[in-house]
Amino acid sequence: MEICPSRHDCAYQDKAIKGGTSACIGSRVTRLLAVSRFEPYRLDLQDVHGYIEQDNADAAMVLLLHIEDQVDSLADPNFPRRKGRIPGTLELVVHPNYIVVLQQTDTTVTVLNLLHVARQYP
Repeated sequence: MEICPSRHDCAYQDKAIKGGTSACIGSRVTRLLAVSRFEPYRLDLQDVHGYIEQDNADAAMVLLLHIEDQVDSLADPNFPRRKGRIPGTLELVVHPNYIVVLQQTDTTVTVLNLLHVARQYP
């Protein structure tokens, strides 16, 4: 971490909002991680959206946007995630019924799958 040059009122915060690579957190600057989504995650998200949309299109869109917002938050290395059930993975509970499975390196978060909690996994 780097010390924020101007102590809270800084360009780092503006840069992060505009898609930069740093975010002001208190008086420290955290490097944001790149977030990539594998095709299986994209297909899982489409399936969930399609299933819920059959009953309630508005609820389906709200859920999709919420999940994507949570996934985007993974760019912050301090955003909470837990150890995955498969070695080398992490999990993010994006909704009481859905979990995102991911892998993380020092620079990148790779989103692998979106799972319903009732699904047997692994």
